[in-house]
Amino acid sequence: MDQNDLKTIRELTVTMHDSALGYAAASRRAMDPELKEYLMEASVARAGEALQLVGELRRNAVPVPVGGTVLGAAHRTWMAFRDQLFGMDDAGMLAECGRGDSHLIGRYDDALGHLQSSVELRESLQQQREAVMSSYHSIQSMEVPLA
Repeated sequence: MDQNDLKTIRELTVTMHDSALGYAAASRRAMDPELKEYLMEASVARAGEALQLVGELRRNAVPVPVGGTVLGAAHRTWMAFRDQLFGMDDAGMLAECGRGDSHLIGRYDDALGHLQSSVELRESLQQQREAVMSSYHSIQSMEVPLA
């Protein structure tokens, strides 16, 4: 596989780790039980998608990144700090998850735009992008009970 493609997959892998960690953090802070469950399921789904990408890296003998990005960790820390200072309701958390999904969709679009490798890998990334898009639309349509 082309080195640029491997770099793209590696970068997308850490972004997916960030997403999984972000959803897990949001699940822990959510108040509504149904929302908590949805957010944890989304976290598990993102972790599974990241594992698919890790498999591609391993098949090509590329060192596998551990965890997410420094920027992602800083963002989660900021969100926890902001929540402690000002509080964040479930609607605010959903909005933040939507922003994260929007960012992730952009990363997939970038990856798909630069990818030179197999049709199979492209199709896999397209399916993952569609799953993120579905999550984004679900979040946009959710209504959470007022606290």
